[in-house]
Amino acid sequence: MGKVRVQINGRTYPIACDDGEEDHIRQLGTYLDAVVRNLIETGGGSTSQITDTHLMLMAGLMVADELSDAYAKIEELGGSSSTESVGAAPVERQRAAATLEAMTARLDAIASRLERP
Repeated sequence: MGKVRVQINGRTYPIACDDGEEDHIRQLGTYLDAVVRNLIETGGGSTSQITDTHLMLMAGLMVADELSDAYAKIEELGGSSSTESVGAAPVERQRAAATLEAMTARLDAIASRLERP
């Protein structure tokens, strides 16, 4: 089992992952950090006004919205959920969705632990 540390909004989080997935998880962490920082910079969140849980939730929703837009674009360009017409795309979508769900659950658990007195 691989282990990696990602830094989101100045905090370091240990993440367990499958062996060989470490670089991918680091990239996802970097992307999520950029989303969180963008939220803070644009006034969507402030560490003094909003909890880490809410900040992570907002970032997760933004990433989920981007994923939803990407799926809509795939459909618009003629893609479908049929494995015959799109090849491995449904598998990749399922993997991406599962990864996003797992990351969201991990971040939620971490944020919950951080909010405890």
